[in-house]
Amino acid sequence: MNGFVRVCLTDVDRVIGSIGSGDEELLERIIGRHKDDFVADAAERAAGEVGEFDAVRMLILEDPGSYPWADAHNSAFETIMGMFDGRWLADVEHARLERIGEGLAGLGVDAIYANDLTCGTPWANEDCRQAWWQWRAATAEQRAEVEPEVLTAIDEWMQWLHEAASTSHLGVLGALSWG
Repeated sequence: MNGFVRVCLTDVDRVIGSIGSGDEELLERIIGRHKDDFVADAAERAAGEVGEFDAVRMLILEDPGSYPWADAHNSAFETIMGMFDGRWLADVEHARLERIGEGLAGLGVDAIYANDLTCGTPWANEDCRQAWWQWRAATAEQRAEVEPEVLTAIDEWMQWLHEAASTSHLGVLGALSWG
């Protein structure tokens, strides 16, 4: 199985604020929107295995540090991410994240770190703004030093960051997945 990160442009503060919030209204909205997905997921799970529905419930209603994290929690986090102006941007393989991170560093972009996306560390709106301006300040010589494939990926990422930076509330979050 290859690990990858699902990248989402979303309202980072609302996503993070929902975790452990006890917000039953949010939970009901999620259930209403994803009921069929939860039923299908439950049918694929072994008896006693935490399913995505249970994981969403746990993430919203309980302290996330009070139970062992299961794969279903990654899917549940993705579900929550999509609830707050969320728009899925890309699925990025771990190995590619490392190369993009090296490219960003070579360009002097240090307001964000590619590996943050593997552990749910957000790129808040201000981080996106700063990274965008650091990218804009990179010289042609710096850009020429970055592998063309990596530079193309960074350019795509900077479009996302520019979109986030042009709002007052959006940022970028990643959710670890296996496939």
